[in-house]
Amino acid sequence: MSLALSRNSTAMWILNVGDLKPNELNIEFFHALGYQPSLFTPNNIESWVAKWATREFGLNTIQSNNIATIVANLTRYSARRKPELMNTTVFSLTNYHEAERVLTEWQTLYDASLAIYNALPSLTKPAFFQLVHHPITGFLQTYNLWIAAGRNNLFASQIRTSANDQADLALSWFNAAWELENEYHTMLDGKWDQMMSQPHIGYVYWQQPLGNSMPPVNRIMAQKPGMSGPMRMTLESRLGAWPGDNQNNCAQGYNCPDPVMDPLDPYMPTPSRYVDLSLAGPAGVTWKATTNATWLTITPSSGSLSTSHNEQRVVLTANWAKVGSEESLAQIVFTPTNAKNVSWLGPMNVYLPAIPRSVPAGFHGVVEGDGGISIEASSYTKITPSTVGNATWIVLPGFGRTKDAVTISPNDGSTNYTIGSGPSVQYSFYNFDSYANNTAYLTTYVSPSMNANGADQPLAFALQVDGGTPVRVQPVGPNVPGQFPTGWGSMTGPQSNNIIPTLTNITIAPGAHTLTLWGIESAVVIQKFVIDTGNVRTSYLGPPASIIV
Repeated sequence: MSLALSRNSTAMWILNVGDLKPNELNIEFFHALGYQPSLFTPNNIESWVAKWATREFGLNTIQSNNIATIVANLTRYSARRKPELMNTTVFSLTNYHEAERVLTEWQTLYDASLAIYNALPSLTKPAFFQLVHHPITGFLQTYNLWIAAGRNNLFASQIRTSANDQADLALSWFNAAWELENEYHTMLDGKWDQMMSQPHIGYVYWQQPLGNSMPPVNRIMAQKPGMSGPMRMTLESRLGAWPGDNQNNCAQGYNCPDPVMDPLDPYMPTPSRYVDLSLAGPAGVTWKATTNATWLTITPSSGSLSTSHNEQRVVLTANWAKVGSEESLAQIVFTPTNAKNVSWLGPMNVYLPAIPRSVPAGFHGVVEGDGGISIEASSYTKITPSTVGNATWIVLPGFGRTKDAVTISPNDGSTNYTIGSGPSVQYSFYNFDSYANNTAYLTTYVSPSMNANGADQPLAFALQVDGGTPVRVQPVGPNVPGQFPTGWGSMTGPQSNNIIPTLTNITIAPGAHTLTLWGIESAVVIQKFVIDTGNVRTSYLGPPASIIV
């Protein structure tokens, strides 16, 4: 809408809202922005929502500001992936704690919303429920459902009895969807009966299914011990399971060597690795863990598993003062202490490298950790306005899937800058590693948009490393007028994922560098940069933001 305003498209706006009822706040914002656009900036949207909350619910300033924050997070989290586009593999179950982080964010948001809902008088509770608390609860349920089903599928492939628990959990969340729908329909003596009856679980293409269908789940025979013994070992960032054979343990799927975990380093956003120990049958088991490395802390180093406590996470951390100056490799041995009368392929060995590193004392910027560099677009070092006109880069608070975004302002489209004349943003970073010949792979997370100015002025920006030649990037390819560009319109396209990832090969020797983002077309919105220096793993939201020193 702000783009339409800046490009003087103000004669008429037509908005397809679907159903009016669930979108009262959004529709009012649309009208308010269209009626008096001068009142709005990227930095005061939450204050407008706070005033709306004060008017609707009669709250004090602190409570209204809390609602504004809740609504802002609801907007950002929900835009990551709509409920009807969810599946069991959207969020990574093994990399970057991604599924756990996403569920924690939704749970925190739900708890904050519930606290306000419970404190409201009966007169305003229904409105708050329908406008704020219901969508938050629905997203919490749907994300939990799909992630529980995904964990079930993964755990079953690893012969963990907890797979059955995840199947039960998925069913519980699936049934909760009906309970929430019924609560909405019976509120206020059924005033809004059937308003939330559209199916939202089990889409396979754009058209709605004729009813909600639960994602498939598996069950394992928990009454019988697994062939490899009563305990399973699974590792962070790995799909396989030990001991014994698993198709994901190595390329050939059998007779695989002992696993080596991804290394620890001092600049990891999450400064630890984990091993999950799981029950694989009806008999409980106690275990202990030992290591040959004095620098490694194992928490806990012993424990027990039972049918009522069939999972235990073991966290591995390094004391860097003890690691020394050279790379070190720890051997960790997990041994059951009471596995009697069952077959056992243990003890289980796993190896964990630790790579000591440090940046020069005078460096300030983003530091490589855990195999890559993840830079939020708002974590810049310097912004320089254009040499032509008055354009500059500005921050759009909360616009990214994980944080903020940046875009050019003003964005009236009057200038399509040549590389080097437009506004620029600089990011300082430090890398230790790269692929062969100092090659690294830079992925830019671009907010989805179209080439609205026509084929002669497509969306574009340029990327430059240090003093190298800037590389022009066009995130949206050409398309036939009236048709989507290639890749759009599907359940895996940019509009579904809420990003357009663009890949650029760069050359970076180990050391300090500057990444410069050059503006070309002002409608581009950048959320994030990820530089793969050797071990960026698969995830939906990308690696968490790297450490800044």
